[in-house]
Amino acid sequence: MATFGDMASIAADHLNEVRRALQAPDAPAQARQADTSAELARLTGVLARYTDRISIGFGVPYTEGTGVRDAARRTSILVRQAQRALGTPAESEPPTAPLAEHLRAGSIALGCGLDLLTTATATPDAAVMAATDTARSLLHMLSDHTATAAYVARHMDAPHSTAAAPLVQAALLSHTFGRRNDHAPVSAISLQRVPERTPPAVGEDLIHGIRTTLQRLSDPGVTASSSVSTWRYLSRSAAITCDISVRIIKQLALRMRDLNEHDHADALDRAAITTRRTGAKWRTISRRWTAFTGQYGTPATGPVLDTSDLVVRLGRLVYQAPDWTPGPRASYRLTPPELLAPTITDITHISAAALKAIDTYATIADHHRTAVNDIAVLDVLRRSPPNQSSLRSSARVRELLTLYNALTVQSRHTITTLGEVAQTISAKNGTVEQEIALLLHRNTTPAQQHPGSLAATDFPAPMAESLATTPAIDALSPTTARSNRMPKSGKPAGI
Repeated sequence: MATFGDMASIAADHLNEVRRALQAPDAPAQARQADTSAELARLTGVLARYTDRISIGFGVPYTEGTGVRDAARRTSILVRQAQRALGTPAESEPPTAPLAEHLRAGSIALGCGLDLLTTATATPDAAVMAATDTARSLLHMLSDHTATAAYVARHMDAPHSTAAAPLVQAALLSHTFGRRNDHAPVSAISLQRVPERTPPAVGEDLIHGIRTTLQRLSDPGVTASSSVSTWRYLSRSAAITCDISVRIIKQLALRMRDLNEHDHADALDRAAITTRRTGAKWRTISRRWTAFTGQYGTPATGPVLDTSDLVVRLGRLVYQAPDWTPGPRASYRLTPPELLAPTITDITHISAAALKAIDTYATIADHHRTAVNDIAVLDVLRRSPPNQSSLRSSARVRELLTLYNALTVQSRHTITTLGEVAQTISAKNGTVEQEIALLLHRNTTPAQQHPGSLAATDFPAPMAESLATTPAIDALSPTTARSNRMPKSGKPAGI
């Protein structure tokens, strides 16, 4: 017996063939055939039926997720607008051209899948059909198919080509509200309870406090913030954290030289250089967020408090003042290396704490990249009336995403450089060695991306590119200026 998953897989295969057919030399000629416009109209009709059903929870009342329901309703309006531009498909013989043939097969498979979902509402699985996660997953799937339909419409002659703009908007809208878990499907599941926040206190165990704060920041529910001002503040906190980490690493390098571990000291010096570069990229991003949003206030939300706790604890670890807090009047006299880390075990734990802080912010950066995608989508959707020129996001949005791409590369390099030396040092006494090894393994094994995503991680790109393939942002990235270097004093920049 066929399942919805079987039908969805068949539809995806056929619509992938549609995208491949559009790369053929005779694609423009195929797109202008009457059969193609009829089959595209049939496909948009099926897509409209899906969004209609999602908007009413397949007949089961919604208890939550009204934003998803509203998004499905708005998507349906856009898809039906495109359907009117394409006209009503007439009954005809099965087409023979590859483009129209795969459009028809994809429409039939999607339609059968929708029928299977509809019949499930009369079973005990009805509650699953009305769940918000189900609606998000369906919208995410439909965004790819709607993007394919838009790409076909763009190859047609007027008036059928006018269906492209509403289909693009529908694809972007459904992608924005669809479930996005491509980056790290494991991290979306909380495997342990998130500890309660404990504000920094004089005399506390700083390493333990840092680990607790990082554990809180590693929880997806804490870091997936929706506030633009929070994204700006987190990027600034990340820059300050990197600056303080540079001071910590350099003090550890001095201590290793005291212990005649010159190879490890040299490796720590190299790690300090890469950490400084990571902080400079975070600082540039923070300035771009400020320029983009025009906001300077500090939001009092969970992740902001946690990042503030992290800055304070790292500062108290490396600076002599036990009640240190960042500010213009704070003392930036460094703790002597022999007091900061008397033993190899202390060096291991402190270097691991700095490493985890940098890694945690690299994970947070993925949420920020998603935020930039959403801002780019909303920037497109706000423009009315839709036209070809409005389908490209602003240069500031593209530059901001380019900076995040560069930050990701630099962060991985820093994590590898610092992680390798921390792992070597930890091997001397066996402490936290496995934890560091796991972190290094995760850093060198990036999550797989779905190749058919409309607005993949590297969105925004030219819309024609976004609809054709997963865009390569590096090919269109503007050259960005180098950020300011770390000041020579012990005071972190940005405080």
